[in-house]
Parts: sequence; structure tokens; C-alpha cells
Amino acid sequence: MKTMSRRKYFSLILPLFILLFSCSTESKKTVEFEYLTGKTSLRYLKLTWSDLSPKLVINRPERGDVTNQICLPLTAPDSSEYQIKYFHCIDGDCCPTERYNNQLLGGLLIENEELKLVFPKNLNDIKSIQAECQESGSSFIQLRPILENGNVLASDGSLKFQCRALVTFKDGSVRMIETEKHNTSYGFAEDLKKFGVVNAVLIATGVHDEGWYYYANVPVSLGRLKSKSSEQENWLVLQLKN
Repeated sequence: MKTMSRRKYFSLILPLFILLFSCSTESKKTVEFEYLTGKTSLRYLKLTWSDLSPKLVINRPERGDVTNQICLPLTAPDSSEYQIKYFHCIDGDCCPTERYNNQLLGGLLIENEELKLVFPKNLNDIKSIQAECQESGSSFIQLRPILENGNVLASDGSLKFQCRALVTFKDGSVRMIETEKHNTSYGFAEDLKKFGVVNAVLIATGVHDEGWYYYANVPVSLGRLKSKSSEQENWLVLQLKN
């Protein structure tokens, strides 16, 4: 009788122990992923992270370095000495404003270890960002916006490609979302709205695309074509904090 009582006790307590253990394990993960389905019925990968420090870097990150929990290519590289096609600052060191592209009315700002999507509309806005970065040692790079304050900026064209974006939700959190199959930039933006995204800027895919993230201490590849990924020279890296 006592044996039966003990078995019953352990049969009740064991699931609770497993649940508590799994919750404890989950809480230690800095990178999480989930799959979403948009209006276009396409499936998307969403990356979420916590307790990571963002950096804009030109030198290629070490794939085998677990410190670099998420590595995302930002723009196709430039063959000039700047290595980034458009106006940018890295830790307060800014390129000349002549690099400003007036067709890219968005960008990524890294300030006080926070990611922010910003939408400079003209050269004066860029000069303000330049002064801010030089004063605070912040980083910035121009990127193509497709959503701003919930408004779709992408044109309704027919060109389809693998879409990847840094996005902001209503609570201000910044995440990465990418298509599993090709979509138009307009369809991508509409799907992002369905997910509750309010701001979004496109980042690199295609031949210069070789991103990755760590899940359970294993690097998981992002991207498809990658034929020129060895040339990729500007990255957003999200690192473990010291």
C-alpha cells in the first residue's frame, strides 16, 4: 500500500519537476525563434533576443564565437574604401555626408546599447544624426524603410525576393523577421502589419547574405544564395554582455 502511495506521489510530482526545469532552462536562452503566417499565407521566421549588446561592425564576425549570438548582414558591400555604400557612423566615426543616399529614408541607430529605427528625411536630418553619433560614440547606417508608423512605404511592384527586416513593435522592441519564401516588398510590409509591426527597414538578402544566430549554443544559418557572402563587410552583431 505504501509502495502504491509513493508511486502515485512521484507520478504527480515528476511532471511538475519537468515543467519547472524546462522553465528554468528556457529563461537562460538569449535568442528565441518562432514561425508566423501572414496575410499572403507565407511563413516567416521571427527572432527575439534579450540581454544582448548590439554593435555595427565592418570586420566579418567569427561564426564559431558563441559571444556573437546573432549576426545579420545589413547592406551589400561597397568596393570603395568605405566598405558600406551609404552614409554611416561606427562608434562615433562617421563617413562624409556625401555618402548620403536620398532614396534611403530610413536607418538603424545604435545608442546606449539600444537599437532604434529612425527615418531621416533629408541631409539636415543626417547631419543631426552625425553630430549625435560623434558626440555620444553611437552608430548609424542608412537602410531602406518599408513601414513607418504603421504606414506602408513599399511600392506595390511584382518583383519577389527573400525579404528580411529589422522591425519595431508598439512596445518599442526591435526584432528580426524574414520570409521563408519569396515575396514582394509590399506584400512583406502588409504581412508585417498583421504581426503588429509599426516600423520596418530592409536588410541584406541574396548573394551577400550569410547571417546566423545561436540557439542552444549551436549556430543556425540564415540566408540562401550566399555566393558572395565572403565579401560581406557590414554587420549588425548582437553580443553576450560581459
